[in-house]
Amino acid sequence: MMGGGMDKAIDQVKQIGILDAIEGHYAMATVDVDQKKFAEAEQEYKTAITVDPKRARSYSQLAFVYVFEKKDSEAPALFRKAVEVDAEYLPGYFGVARSDLLSGQNFDEAERYLKKYLTRWPEEGDPSLANAHWRLGQVYEKQSKKDLAVAEWQEALKLAPNYKAAQESLKAEGK
Repeated sequence: MMGGGMDKAIDQVKQIGILDAIEGHYAMATVDVDQKKFAEAEQEYKTAITVDPKRARSYSQLAFVYVFEKKDSEAPALFRKAVEVDAEYLPGYFGVARSDLLSGQNFDEAERYLKKYLTRWPEEGDPSLANAHWRLGQVYEKQSKKDLAVAEWQEALKLAPNYKAAQESLKAEGK
């Protein structure tokens, strides 16, 4: 992960934790996710929430761990909590929109939130803009706005030419 093998990575994570406890939990959770140790990553984010319940990133990252674990039903409340805790933390909006889309509900909210997410370049570890455009295209597809859906999928491919999900969406639409 950070160069020099896992032992060196763990040592670096410990040093991060000495400087900033929350960032140490985030760094360890990243190592855990990379190793597919989702239960351990989950615990790191829960600990971060306990240490500082005002950090939206902790809720959002825990929700994404649940998504990786295929526990999607546990994620929406955490994404909503991230938005509640910090209205400027945009990955929470992406997560709420994704949850709305997958549940087949609140497409207007999903559209607004994805558009909000698309207002700035993602930080490292955040969902990509290509992913957000693809998801927005899915929202438009569900709303029977096919031209808008196709435009979003094409935009996703401009950003990431090999983005399979957008390619498949366009293919399914006959484009």
